Amino acid sequence: MKAIILLSASAVGGLCLGLALEAVGRAGARSAPGETAAGGVAANPAGEVPVASALPGHAEGETFSSLPPERQKDALLRWCSKRSALRSTSDELTMLRAVKTLSYEQAVALLEGVASATAGKGDSVDFVRVALKERLAALDPKLALEQGRQRGDSQLRSAAVVALTQKNAAEGLRAVAQLSEKEREGVWALATTLTKPGGSIQDLAVLLKEMPQSAKVSAFSLGLEGSLGWLAAKRMVTDPVGGLGELRQISAELLEAKGLGKASPSEQQQDQLHTIMATMLELRALSPAAARTVFDALSEGERSNFLVSLEAAARLKETGPDAAVRFAETQAREESVKEAARGVWQALAQQDRSAALQWIESLSEGPFLEGVFSSLMREAAIRARNHRNAQDAFQAGAELLSKKTQLDYYSFLVSKNPLAPSEVIASLPLSDADKQELRRRAAPVKVK
Repeated sequence: MKAIILLSASAVGGLCLGLALEAVGRAGARSAPGETAAGGVAANPAGEVPVASALPGHAEGETFSSLPPERQKDALLRWCSKRSALRSTSDELTMLRAVKTLSYEQAVALLEGVASATAGKGDSVDFVRVALKERLAALDPKLALEQGRQRGDSQLRSAAVVALTQKNAAEGLRAVAQLSEKEREGVWALATTLTKPGGSIQDLAVLLKEMPQSAKVSAFSLGLEGSLGWLAAKRMVTDPVGGLGELRQISAELLEAKGLGKASPSEQQQDQLHTIMATMLELRALSPAAARTVFDALSEGERSNFLVSLEAAARLKETGPDAAVRFAETQAREESVKEAARGVWQALAQQDRSAALQWIESLSEGPFLEGVFSSLMREAAIRARNHRNAQDAFQAGAELLSKKTQLDYYSFLVSKNPLAPSEVIASLPLSDADKQELRRRAAPVKVK
């Protein structure tokens, strides 16, 4: 598969070639003297790319940006004549490095020249067009955005918003809010998906106060949570509790901006949980210690089941199973205890499944053990890639090490199955005596 994938004609298709340009720059910086990351001739100290290393048909030592416009165009079209199936990753990287040396005016001229060329069809030409648009956006994103609007060019608009967002998420969002509904379709989602936004959570808070309500509703419904989560996580690395307070404040304003200020408490809570979850996922990758501090500072209503499970798994890896179990058992809600147990089992099983199965034998009956059984059941279905076949969950019980634990597991399955207990028990891979024991456990309590 190619390392670089073409952006499609729509604003939401494909990947950002600007990310590839950055990767090339980083890789080039690590290359040995006399070599490029792609294995070609190294650029000169000014960053110029010798044409012979990137494009065929030119003398050694000539640089792409120093060529006259017609020769630049000719070089690009020669490159485009090679079908994508015959191009190597090295071909693409050296082309991107050549484009990266162009000035804004040179990139505009080449974009127009390639667009009007008779050979201007096919994925090789599309590759070059997108690279040129990314170059324009990197040099002057605001001008590129305006030209993208004037020309009705969704690719150029998208590239410009991506570049703005990389520098400052608030600037990217402000630019999107000024587009028409048709122009901004998918653009903000594309920008926040392709790159980690720049700026700060305070920048977003300021923007929210500045924007009129009509702009807030349209702009913030485009997917702010992703950028908000990343920027809040960056803030929490250095100040976990202060960053959480800022996130709560801007989340409340975001609810109002999205028209949820008067929504039901459950609707508001779901929206806030989504924002907090996005933040915690980012923070967990940036700083596990800060993530633990923030989790401890969350209210019970801010702790989704997923976050509880994730936290339990993290604590097992960081402090061991005993501490993770204690964490699970201190949860206020029974469902949270079960979710924490699921996280502990999954993390322990990933480390050493044999030890995890032995560990189950030490657990007492109760919500924690039920959570482990639930995770074991789900895991069996996932491994079998069949979430609807109950037999997969039944077979998972055969892994358990003792008869008592097996019967406890099957009793749990019977209690959770919508079918009649007698029907479920009859299909279990157990002896008649064991099935009779399960029937006894499943029988309704008789009133004396």
